[in-house]
Formats: sequence, structure tokens, C-alpha cells
Amino acid sequence: SALEARERGEAVHEEALQLIPGRRTQSTAPEEARRFRRFEVGGFALWVGRSAAENDALLRAASPNDLWLHAKDFAGSHVVVRKGGHMHIPDHVVQAAAKLAARHSKAASEGRVEVTFTQVKHVRKPRGAPPGLASVRVSDTLTVDLEEGDR
Repeated sequence: SALEARERGEAVHEEALQLIPGRRTQSTAPEEARRFRRFEVGGFALWVGRSAAENDALLRAASPNDLWLHAKDFAGSHVVVRKGGHMHIPDHVVQAAAKLAARHSKAASEGRVEVTFTQVKHVRKPRGAPPGLASVRVSDTLTVDLEEGDR
């Protein structure tokens, strides 16, 4: 049932993941790497990595149907919108997550920032890649305007 829940994009308890044979779990990541920034917008949890190691841990902790965001062509934090039991993520939540991705990147001083977004299942960590590096197979882009107070 844990495998089926994971395929549906639902969160699975760490204890259940450990019972799956031959399956790596989040417990391989250092405890401190799983303490990302957490925000709430419109009833949705938004997770923001604080370092390259946290970005990797965030990707491992997210469910396949969660939304992943990152400032396009700039180094910065990965942001995940936890979908939970919701069928749809409202536009205002996606916009807020995109602003977080822009603010927590090297593009924070820019007025307009392009942000890449996709479902977590389309984001991969290439084998042997340095911490924080991710490969995206399918994505879309949106542009956010950062106001003076956002920068």
C-alpha cells in the first residue's frame, strides 16, 4: 500500500518506506539536511531549501505530484509546494512559491525573474552530480515581478 500511495503522489511515512525492500529512503540524508524553511500559503505547505544539501534532501522528501520550482538560469533554492490531498494548486499559491524561488536565488536583485516549475516526478538528481544540481525533463516557466520589498 505504501508503494501505491507513493505512485499516487501521496505522502508516505518514513517507517513504511523502510519496509520496502531494495528501496533507499530519506534516512540516508543527514538529519540537519531535512530542516528546510517551511511556509504556508492558502493551506498549502511550501518547503524551501537553504543549501545545496537541503535542496537534495527536499527533492528526496517530496512526493512525485508535488510542485517543484527554481529560478531559471540562476543558482538558488529549490521550492516545493506540497500537494497533500488537494487535486489542484491555486494560481496564487504557485505565484507565492515562484516569488520564494526568485527571492532565494542569485536573481533576487532582478526586477523580473523567470521561474521554472514542474511536478517533482520530472526532476532528477544525476548520478554523481554535485549537491544541489538537478535535471528537469518536462517543465514550464512563469515570470514573477519582485517588488522593492521582495528583494
